[in-house]
Amino acid sequence: YSGLTAGTTYHWRVKTKNAQGEYGSYSNCFSFTTLPAPLGAPALLSPANGAFDQPVALTLDWADVAGAVGYELQVGTSCGVGAIYDMTASMFPLGGLDLATTYFWRVRAKDACDQFGPYSTCFSFRTTECDGVVLGPPTLLTPADDAICQPTAGTLDWSDVDGATGYMVEIATPVRARDTHEVTGSEYDYLLLPGTTYIWRVRTKNCDDVYGSYSSSFTFTTVPAAPLPPPALLTPADGATDVPLDGTLTWSAVPGASAYTVRLGTVCGGGAESEVLGTSYDYAGLVLDTTYFWQVKTKDGCGQYGEYSTCFSFRIPVTSTLPTDPIVQEPNGGEVWPAGTQQDIRWTSGAGGDDVRIELLLNGSVCATIAPSTPDDGSFPWTAAQCGGASTGYKVRITNLRTLYFDDSNGTFSIPGQAAIQVISPNGHERLVWGVPYDIVWVSTNGGPTVRIELLKGDEFCAPIEEAAPNTGSYRWTPVFCQGLGGYRIRVTDNLNGVSDRSDQTFIIKHRRAGPTSDQADGETSVTLPNPYTTNGAITIDLWEDGPVRAAIYNVRGQKVRDLLDASLSGGAYEFSWDGRDAAGVRVRTGIYYLRISANGSDYTRKLLYVH
Repeated sequence: YSGLTAGTTYHWRVKTKNAQGEYGSYSNCFSFTTLPAPLGAPALLSPANGAFDQPVALTLDWADVAGAVGYELQVGTSCGVGAIYDMTASMFPLGGLDLATTYFWRVRAKDACDQFGPYSTCFSFRTTECDGVVLGPPTLLTPADDAICQPTAGTLDWSDVDGATGYMVEIATPVRARDTHEVTGSEYDYLLLPGTTYIWRVRTKNCDDVYGSYSSSFTFTTVPAAPLPPPALLTPADGATDVPLDGTLTWSAVPGASAYTVRLGTVCGGGAESEVLGTSYDYAGLVLDTTYFWQVKTKDGCGQYGEYSTCFSFRIPVTSTLPTDPIVQEPNGGEVWPAGTQQDIRWTSGAGGDDVRIELLLNGSVCATIAPSTPDDGSFPWTAAQCGGASTGYKVRITNLRTLYFDDSNGTFSIPGQAAIQVISPNGHERLVWGVPYDIVWVSTNGGPTVRIELLKGDEFCAPIEEAAPNTGSYRWTPVFCQGLGGYRIRVTDNLNGVSDRSDQTFIIKHRRAGPTSDQADGETSVTLPNPYTTNGAITIDLWEDGPVRAAIYNVRGQKVRDLLDASLSGGAYEFSWDGRDAAGVRVRTGIYYLRISANGSDYTRKLLYVH
């Protein structure tokens, strides 16, 4: 059959004809329905055709089509090409799209017979260029951090940041509020004040107009507002006469100057120019019987020169004096300067001034350079040192480096080897007796004729023994007290070169006793105290040597009442007391008590009657 109407139900039956041409009865009826007419294309709703700045995840929506049981969606980067999606609803959530991309989409409806109608026309939309991420700061490029001498009109430059839609530049001075400027590119043209230090930094804006954090700050300083002024000319004074052929021009320092240019010639404003770093210029080779003019200008730290000063003039006479020789004054013969000692080389300066070279001569030949160049001011400190171990035959030569005039010491001097001194006795733990002579012994190497001997208490000066004892290695001394009995040392100092040494450990000066009545033999510790004993009475111990010392009070039952002392002490005499109280601070009764002391490896017990 053909030509049936779409979407129409039809009924049909059949009857049979025999050979005689007779028909029988009809069969039962069957019915069927023809396919419906294709459904129309749906109307697309959103995003609207040509929409832009769309998110990368969105929902496509279209109008319902009557009779539709489903839809087919096609999405791609060109119309009629792309991925196919089937769904029953008239919308579809679509995600995973690319940034800054144009997409095309269309839809067709499906009827109950799984028959699709035609596609709609294509709609297009463009996704956003921004994903909302806050961007990091750029890298600052120029001016470099801490740059100086920058122009007042210039450009700040920094690196590009991917995805940036703009930047904010912040410029400030240490005493001025911050200025901010929004720009789209990665540079900013500035117009600033001269002679000023500026601080700048930049942050980045994303496509959502959100700024990230600032970069670290850079600083730069613009060129000075004006060139530096010229210095004040000093010497030779303006109009000076009888000026030497070779000499020095001097001028005042200008704050902020990095260099100066001197112009010297026979007319003001003319002549040779020379750049110098300091505030003086050495000239030479001038002509006799001639007037010269000179002037100076200043260069700042940015290389800018100011104006020249006014001219000064001076005249070289028909005849000009030449500088005299430097004259060595010391050492000039006969001195003894031990190696390692600090000495002053002295000379009379020549009229030419300048710098000098100082050399050491041995047997008439230069063996060492003491100072290759030092001002010709008449004095130079030197730590004496030998050449090749020789002790005698030395001279000093001083040479003017400009004129090459020199002078040597008139006679030779000596440099004995490095001096040293060592105290041998007393050197620690000795027990000297007050009033009984004792030999102080030391060893001296390359020393002077005399030594100074002193008594120390610990490391501090206590009393003089002899200011100028012969440096023979021994001196007989009668010990006397200075501060107490113990903690003494001897110091011996060479009066020529200042080297010294002291006893390694302390020693004791003990009282002189009549032998049979003394309770202290050599190697023992002496303990003395008043008896009866009253509150805070003096208890004295005289230690033979260094070591730990403990002292405590006990009662007649052997019970400890109070600790009085627990310390490590040097050999010598010490004094302490008991306030008559126990460990709890309670005053004890009058009665018999015992003082027990442990010192120098022995124990000592003293019975005492304590009385309030």
